[in-house]
Amino acid sequence: MDIEPGRQIAFRALPPVSLTHDSEKYLARTAADFAPGDFSPDNLDKLKAGLLSALVSEGLFPDEARALLNTWEESYFKSSGLRLFFLVPRAWTDFYLPLEISQPADIRRVMVGRIELVTPRQRNRLREIAGFSPNEINRDACQLVTNYCNRFLSGTPQQANEQSLAQMRQEMGQVNEGQKPLSAFIAIPQSYQTYLELGRFRNALVLNEAQAHPTAGLTDFIATYRLQAYQPAAAPPHLLSFKTGGNP
Repeated sequence: MDIEPGRQIAFRALPPVSLTHDSEKYLARTAADFAPGDFSPDNLDKLKAGLLSALVSEGLFPDEARALLNTWEESYFKSSGLRLFFLVPRAWTDFYLPLEISQPADIRRVMVGRIELVTPRQRNRLREIAGFSPNEINRDACQLVTNYCNRFLSGTPQQANEQSLAQMRQEMGQVNEGQKPLSAFIAIPQSYQTYLELGRFRNALVLNEAQAHPTAGLTDFIATYRLQAYQPAAAPPHLLSFKTGGNP
């Protein structure tokens, strides 16, 4: 499926494939893109219905299947990008995630796999970012800060402190939840808009591209906006401690 930034959706169902031990064998082929006429916001309901039917056919109750899809509503159906969904074979699940029940039980284990794919549209956006000069990136960053401050810091200092903070939380919450784009509230300079159009995994895409094909534009963009890779939280100290000679 492919979700464009405006929530236009296109998808196609692929036939089942049988896994083999031959890692060089192509199990299936499909086009990586969709025709403009394939996109429609109405496709979301059709896609959900298809996934729901597939989950139920694998053994889930309808309410369980809906709960599974609702859990991943944001990442499955609201975030722009190209992704492949597949039902994980039961044998794989049982092998890598073994489960034992102390009492006799009829168990149905159904998992949905998801692979995020880099789209031609995203590759074009990465090339555009790489082509911006350091001066353009710095100019746009300053303009973005100015636009942001003008939006939320108008009026007297007291009004800005009380009213704009509440408004800012509400509006940024809508942006973070995917309900509205940032451009609905402030003007977005060109280089930063290009970055936003990369979608949900834009930081990872930019950082990976800079590592694979470093350019002055990518390096300066990363430094200007302080883009960082995801860092797992460190384990709490008490989980790392152990006893030595009777002392913790």
